[in-house]
Amino acid sequence: MKFHRVWLSVCLLAVTLSARARAEVPGKDATEKETIAQANALVRSGNIQQAESLLQSASQANPGSAFLHEALGELFFEQRKFEDSVRELTLALQIDPDSRQYTTLLATALINWTHFGVAVDLLHAAQTRFGEYPEFHYYLGVAYFNMNRIDEAQSELEQTLRLAPNFDRAQFLLANCRSSQGKDDQALVMYRTLVKQRPSNAIYWATLAKTLQKLGDQNNAEALRAGKRAIALAPNNTLALFTTATVFSQMGSFAAAQPLLEKLTTLDPTAIAPHVLLARVYTRLNKRELARKQTEIIDKLQAQQP
Repeated sequence: MKFHRVWLSVCLLAVTLSARARAEVPGKDATEKETIAQANALVRSGNIQQAESLLQSASQANPGSAFLHEALGELFFEQRKFEDSVRELTLALQIDPDSRQYTTLLATALINWTHFGVAVDLLHAAQTRFGEYPEFHYYLGVAYFNMNRIDEAQSELEQTLRLAPNFDRAQFLLANCRSSQGKDDQALVMYRTLVKQRPSNAIYWATLAKTLQKLGDQNNAEALRAGKRAIALAPNNTLALFTTATVFSQMGSFAAAQPLLEKLTTLDPTAIAPHVLLARVYTRLNKRELARKQTEIIDKLQAQQP
């Protein structure tokens, strides 16, 4: 299920500068600073396309400005235009190849564009210059993880935590590595620690709920509490919705599972598993016609798969 690959959308936890931080990046001259400040003002007022046009015109007029390419690359990133972001950040890095910031931003854009191998190559090439920084090893770990090179990801994440012991995103991804290796008990300890340290992080709560649910019915009560907490923090979190609905179903609370699954099938209509579980829930609630419709949807989705 694609929403169970929570790390692709969240565990990457891409780092970009905020609009305010971007405005504070010193340009080569006052003109660059003013252009970036104007673009940020346009973004804040919701005029994204105008900001994009402004930065594109400025970077075309001054193609040697790394700052303008960076600003445009970040704007593309925030719009999830990762290919365009990679292009602009590559230009920024070519202009200033010793920039740790540009290297990190480009690696992040490549990872979000799912070009994991290219990100690994980029980071390896920069290792002698930036290997002392925790975020370098973190992004290398993220790339390895998504290439299913779990042992290498684990090694990089452990190095991240040696350099920055409180780096919670690295702790979270390391716990995912443990889970991928079948060490769910170890992962569970790490997830429980994370939700204590970061109680407002919905993804940590949702993943804790999923791990508890995976480890057996004896954990249902704690899994349900964790799932409800995740939903309270992020009502549209698909992992939290599905896990909580699954736990409700396992506990026989089908009426409680129904609205969560109905919402989930609206949020992510192409994911098959929620439709399958919803069909079962409707059947247990004696809503045969609704169950039949879900079965038809499942058949169509399965027929569309390659």
